[in-house]
Amino acid sequence: MFKFATIIAAQFAVLASATQPAPSIGTVASEDLICKVEVKQIGPNLRIRALAESGRSGRGTYSLEIRKSGASGSAVIAQSGDFTLRAGKTETLSTAALTGSERHIRTRLILDWAGRKIACLDNADPIDL
Repeated sequence: MFKFATIIAAQFAVLASATQPAPSIGTVASEDLICKVEVKQIGPNLRIRALAESGRSGRGTYSLEIRKSGASGSAVIAQSGDFTLRAGKTETLSTAALTGSERHIRTRLILDWAGRKIACLDNADPIDL
């Protein structure tokens, strides 16, 4: 399913202790959280999905910002809301569709989970806010 997908945001795990160094991509821990933004080109359109996964169940809130710029102008799409994660399951938090090429967009996904804010930025290292 993800064969043609390009992951443009960093995926990462966040451990319970803020003093521990961030684990490498794909590390799973008992208190982990993984987030990513998937962009898939479908003809002249883009499908953008904000995804999250955790090793434990819980609730949180998200904020997704998509910025598009190009010769025809620019646009900003902002979506936010509540989410519930089931342990070990990848959940889609938000979906957006727009025309254009993925090279013209930038994304920012911020999750508020278990009292912590985590940012997944396109092509950047993960940030624990």
